[in-house]
Amino acid sequence: MTLYVYGDSFSASTETINALENVKCLTPLEKNWIDLVQEGLGQKEKVALGLHGANNEIIFAYLIQHKDQYKEGDVIIVQPTNAFRKWFFTDRPSWTNYWQTNFKNEIGKIFTKEEVDAVEKYKKYLYNQKAYEVNYDMFLRGLAHFAQNNQHLRILILPGFHEIGGVTGVLQDISGGEFTDDKVLDKYYNYHGIDPRRNHMTNENHKILADKIINFFKTGEIVDLTKDFHQGFITKNNYKTQIESLSKTVDS
Repeated sequence: MTLYVYGDSFSASTETINALENVKCLTPLEKNWIDLVQEGLGQKEKVALGLHGANNEIIFAYLIQHKDQYKEGDVIIVQPTNAFRKWFFTDRPSWTNYWQTNFKNEIGKIFTKEEVDAVEKYKKYLYNQKAYEVNYDMFLRGLAHFAQNNQHLRILILPGFHEIGGVTGVLQDISGGEFTDDKVLDKYYNYHGIDPRRNHMTNENHKILADKIINFFKTGEIVDLTKDFHQGFITKNNYKTQIESLSKTVDS
């Protein structure tokens, strides 16, 4: 039996995170929520393809990539990301969050000037919010169709940014809820640049999230991402300090 997880940075595996060049910026965590779910459900194998910066097209592509491998007893968690990301460059799937990323800083390193100019012109002349909304609806309907045709699998859709039926809240509620308010959240990101929290949440909340997911698969209870988590402990007085000191460590 295998646990499959597809999503963005909320769902990146510990192995993926540890392979990042800037891993020293991140808080230590031996097991994230994915590892804990695997253990709690007794899944022998794990395929975790959460990709930093992924958009929903990429997530769906990964899901379908393994369609001939799924077997009865497998668990699949699909984590939809922000609907307004765009997969511009086939070979650089992590660069879809173009509204929050300064592509100009990457000229000569990841992008050519011509590529960056093309993105800027897209933003200026071709952005169509309605099209993004329709595409997101089609993505969700595609997931529903997949679930309907694979009832031998255990499937959970775990939303990152936009609420969907069958789950209360979104993963962003956990991440943002760790701050006292939005002003502190903005200061935190401006100061750290790269979020030092693994999967955008501190250690104890990984265990709480994992317990909720495990309970869903064992009892059918709806996953509620809006309550029971540790909240409001990152403040204007401590947002610069080491984040691991702000929460308990997940038990091994």
